[in-house]
Amino acid sequence: RLQAAIATSEKMDPADAGFEGQALQALAAAFNGNVADLARMTARLRAEVTTLTSGVAEIDANVQAAIAAQAGFDATITRAKTVLSAEAENVGAARKLTETRNISQTEYLRRTQDLATAKGDLEVAQQDKKSKQADEAALRQRRKSLVSNTVRDWYAGLETTDQQLRETDVESRDVERRLGQMVVRAPTTGRIEEFKVRTVGARVAEGQSIARIVPSNDRVEIEARLPSSESSFLRAGQRAVLNLD
Repeated sequence: RLQAAIATSEKMDPADAGFEGQALQALAAAFNGNVADLARMTARLRAEVTTLTSGVAEIDANVQAAIAAQAGFDATITRAKTVLSAEAENVGAARKLTETRNISQTEYLRRTQDLATAKGDLEVAQQDKKSKQADEAALRQRRKSLVSNTVRDWYAGLETTDQQLRETDVESRDVERRLGQMVVRAPTTGRIEEFKVRTVGARVAEGQSIARIVPSNDRVEIEARLPSSESSFLRAGQRAVLNLD
């Protein structure tokens, strides 16, 4: 479920108005109620969504600036190509005029220099556009990485928290079990006749007897020895009187 949630979240666009709701749905689907403190996780995710959308908005603004700059360079390139074409025609015409000596060598050199300048301007504009295209590509990759890394960090942190909560739950149950073992319950109703452990904090071994109880409602069995000469006077169910010294 976690990998599916990551893949789903990475396809979401933080610039969309419903991004936060989609991210929270993916969170709930990823853990399916396994996160005990889901409310706190949701608050944390909302805060991180705000940070992410802010970072994405800044990158998007820079992308739009790079696109606008490229549009400006396109216009510059178009003008530079027009100038270059015109200068190329001027140089071609000047070359013919030099053959008939109807143009000075100085004027011909000026026109060739103008042509070289026009070529240089075009190359600069084209290079500037390529630079902005590279900036745009880098910004888009940075945006993609920001979303992907942030989403993975979310779920890595949430998975760690979920694991910690499960471990804490196991530890809590173990503590409850151990506390339950510390409660000593009498096996029967009666009167405590003797305490065998009287020191507070004393260690008690497993199976050790700590008190002797005289049952109040249970039957008491007594083992007694009688002279063999009395055996003929005894029968099952006969009442007896005991004198205890």
